[in-house]
Amino acid sequence: MWWYRQKYRDGNRHFWIKVNTDGAVDFVNGRAGAGMIVRDDQGQFIRAKCKQYANIQDPFVIELLACWDSIEWAHQAGMQKVCVETDCQTVVSAWQEEKEQRSAVFQIVQEMKQLCSVFQGFEFLFVRREANRAAHVCARYALSSSITELCFDVSLCLTRLQAELVSSIQ
Repeated sequence: MWWYRQKYRDGNRHFWIKVNTDGAVDFVNGRAGAGMIVRDDQGQFIRAKCKQYANIQDPFVIELLACWDSIEWAHQAGMQKVCVETDCQTVVSAWQEEKEQRSAVFQIVQEMKQLCSVFQGFEFLFVRREANRAAHVCARYALSSSITELCFDVSLCLTRLQAELVSSIQ
């Protein structure tokens, strides 16, 4: 909720959507999962999505893909003012890099920035891991699911999050 208080001190918070993203890697089975949680301008859950990737074992790559997926998802859903948050400082640093590079990562980030140009407003921020817990649960769910891509509503998302939090305490 800190994002909402900080972002909207001037009271202009209408129609902004926040998307938390995270990635998870299953080294044993050679796959990765991306998770995304969408919240409205009041911080209320709207929807969630998880996606499984085969043959990816690099944590940085899956974090980058999770951000790409969230931007693409927001665009496809017709969202206009979007804030994407990730707990991967390396991805945020790559996003902030202005110097042109020949790396594949630089090219992906440039394509992400191009896609963002269609939004009326866009922000890409680093957030502490604790604030990104729900997206992490979605990413881990992608690893355990037999479905490669799944969108779900608030009730299923909250049920999974509650089960995950209970199991992490025990």
